[in-house]
Amino acid sequence: QVHVPEKASVVTLPNGAGTAGFAGFSSTDAMFAAFKRDRVPYLLPHVNLQEGSSEWTSQASLFCAMETCMKSSAVLVPFVGGINPALTREFIRGYNLGQIRQTIAVNYHDEQAGFFPCQGINPREVMQGFDPTGVFGTVEELNDHIPTPEYELCQPMK
Repeated sequence: QVHVPEKASVVTLPNGAGTAGFAGFSSTDAMFAAFKRDRVPYLLPHVNLQEGSSEWTSQASLFCAMETCMKSSAVLVPFVGGINPALTREFIRGYNLGQIRQTIAVNYHDEQAGFFPCQGINPREVMQGFDPTGVFGTVEELNDHIPTPEYELCQPMK
């Protein structure tokens, strides 16, 4: 029996081979994710996309929310992996950094609250596996390496 680390926000399977222990990231494929109920208000509803945007822009925006509010708290289940068999429906693919920044600004920035997450988001931050904790033998060890969530800072997202 495995317990979910207290500071975890998401439990997920890595796309491909599993890790050889417990690890956390700020960005991971949401296709295999289960979110803790109290974290959901910071992550849903999904962002509104501009016409013709890649749906990966939505995923990159979620990565921004994770990096800002729940850094390194997407926990990978060890020794288990998932594979997207590419049987998904057709959708617009690709990363357009300008489009991602614009989507984040429109959906998350709050001038009145002085909240401007991910203004300088870079290509590395919109890829899976960002902000790794390292790999640990127990959930307790991993929990010690997951930063405390920034809920007060992220109130404008809720």
